[in-house]
Amino acid sequence: RSVSALYGLPGETRIFPGHDYEQKGRAPAWETSIADSIKNNVHIKEGVSEQDFVTYRERRDRGLSKPEHYYQALQFNMAGGAAPAPESNGVSYFRIPVNALSAAAKPFRLRLVH
Repeated sequence: RSVSALYGLPGETRIFPGHDYEQKGRAPAWETSIADSIKNNVHIKEGVSEQDFVTYRERRDRGLSKPEHYYQALQFNMAGGAAPAPESNGVSYFRIPVNALSAAAKPFRLRLVH
C-alpha cells in the first residue's frame, strides 16, 4: 500500500531507501527517484496487486538463507542503532548463537583464533 502511495508522487521525487542490492555493472546507489524505481525495481512493478506482490515475496523469501550479518543487524536495530553495552574490558560485542542456528541458516565455518 505504501508503495502505491509513493508511486503516485512526482517522478523526480528523491528516495533514500537505506540499503542497496548492488548489481553487477553499476556502483552502489544510496538514492533513487520515483521514476527510476517504477522503471527498474524488479520487486515492485507499477500495477502489481498487493496480493501478487505478497505471493511473490513469500515464495522468494522461503528459498533465501539468512543474510550474512543477520544477527549483528538484528541486535543493532533492536537497540535503536546503538552499539551493545561494553563488556568489562570496554569493548562492545555482538553475540552470535553458534549452537542454536536453524537448519535454514547459511552454513558457515567457525574458526577459533587463540
